[in-house]
Amino acid sequence: MRFLDKAELLETFERAAVLGGYRKAAEELQISKATVSRRIAALESMLGTKLFIRSSVGTVLSPSGISLLEKTSVLLSRFQKLSAAPDEDGPRLRGTIRVSAPSAIGNGLLIPWLTQFQRINPEVSLDLTLTLGPVHIIPPECDIRINHGLYPCSNARIHKLGDMRRMMVASVSYLSKYGYPKSPKD
Repeated sequence: MRFLDKAELLETFERAAVLGGYRKAAEELQISKATVSRRIAALESMLGTKLFIRSSVGTVLSPSGISLLEKTSVLLSRFQKLSAAPDEDGPRLRGTIRVSAPSAIGNGLLIPWLTQFQRINPEVSLDLTLTLGPVHIIPPECDIRINHGLYPCSNARIHKLGDMRRMMVASVSYLSKYGYPKSPKD
């Protein structure tokens, strides 16, 4: 699940907890009560715990819900500050940022992030280059390169952004014909 999806679940939980119910959260977030319920169920499933105790009297936070609410309020406050438009009096980002990335990362993750970044920073122009196959040298016209794996380069700062899970799949007919691989060479 992507970070923005998780943030949406946490925001829905936080609003329901603070406002005291799914209906009030739905009204404030301008979504249906069923959507609030689905999001909270998804968050409970992801965390493996009940966040609300439901009874005929109403809905109250469980001990896990109370603990999560304390953490969530701080996290969402920081997230909202980071994603808010810059103050008129504060420094504004301007100019062009040249970004290069593999097409799988660019199409799947980067384009939505860059779209949101550009909405927040309208004076920034983004020049995005999506590549196929491995790139071993940072192009001189590139400010940021997002890459799979290590990037042996002496003139760049390298920061790990996260892990990307990969898996190899094969059809039943292929495996019955060629067998199961026992080593990477197979």
